Amino acid sequence: MTRTVQRMARGDLHVELPSWGGELGGLVEALGQLRGRTLLDLASVAHEHEKLRTTLATMIEGVALLENGHFIVANPAFSQLLGIDDVIGRTPLEAVRTPGLDETLREARANRQVAEQEMHVGGRVLQVRAQPLGGEQAVCILIDMTESRRIERLRRDFVANASHELRTPVAAIVGAAETLAAGAAEDPQARSTFVAILRRHADRLSVLTADLLDLARLEAGYRPRRQRVRLTDVIDTVRTTLGARAREKNIELRSMVAPVLAVSAERAAVEQMLTNLVENAIKYTAKGGRITLRASARDTAVELVVEDTGCGIAAEHLPRLFERFYRADDARSRELGGTGLGLSIVKHLVIAHQGNITVESKLGRGTRFVIQLPIS
Repeated sequence: MTRTVQRMARGDLHVELPSWGGELGGLVEALGQLRGRTLLDLASVAHEHEKLRTTLATMIEGVALLENGHFIVANPAFSQLLGIDDVIGRTPLEAVRTPGLDETLREARANRQVAEQEMHVGGRVLQVRAQPLGGEQAVCILIDMTESRRIERLRRDFVANASHELRTPVAAIVGAAETLAAGAAEDPQARSTFVAILRRHADRLSVLTADLLDLARLEAGYRPRRQRVRLTDVIDTVRTTLGARAREKNIELRSMVAPVLAVSAERAAVEQMLTNLVENAIKYTAKGGRITLRASARDTAVELVVEDTGCGIAAEHLPRLFERFYRADDARSRELGGTGLGLSIVKHLVIAHQGNITVESKLGRGTRFVIQLPIS
């Protein structure tokens, strides 16, 4: 019995129990029941351990346990966020040279409460949260805030840019209205001048508001209502809509597309893409220039091209051309009535259709936009 209990104490819970009757038989039976409960408890602990391990392994947040200043447990996300292979056995300063991690853990242990701090590691913005446990142990959690901070920055920039764009026409309208109210309305020539100012800036405000609403709708999870769209019909509509504006500058607006070519898309969206691109081309193409709309099949996609003979865009501006409110030539864009949102709207519409858009341009030699959309 002593040898059996000693083997069980060493972890051999499957050892054969001696077979006795009498008083020792009762002890053997109790020992067997204790072994059975212990085996069940160990199985339950192993199951819970596996669930915890699986949970930690699938978390996008990094979680680690420290003891005596060294990491003893960490999930894969913890090491990945720090940009190293493994943190086990390392100190915080050995794991990452940025002092933020070590400082947060020291603060948590010193104050015996949760401590938080943000730090930058390898281009990422990480929120560090440390909580002391009993003795020399502490839990550390890493949360990747990179995307959240990027979105916050975009939101701040958007509000600032939108406010700036709205301020100019609003100030002009208020100024013109106050001037008319002060007596300029009595002078026919002055009245005509200030009414024209009111009309021009009201139109600009209307276009800007419409573009802002379109952009908000697209960024709120817009999903196109797909149908088979014949490209000749859409391009004819765009040419009809913008034909008068092109004729004012003696710009040739031509198209080259097969009558049967079609895409799987929302018609209004395709029309808006081409309208925005052609409007831009008209603005930046000199009198007597040419704008060409082409469409052709490319494997599983249709390629839409809007090409002009305009002033072109410098190479350094091309990577940022589809950003909201970005203008390659800010002064000229404002003079021509651009909102800086048209190309951003086009990009959002293309992406919503699982498509792609690229731009090629050279100063003085024109610009070429290429949209690829799924074929019908």
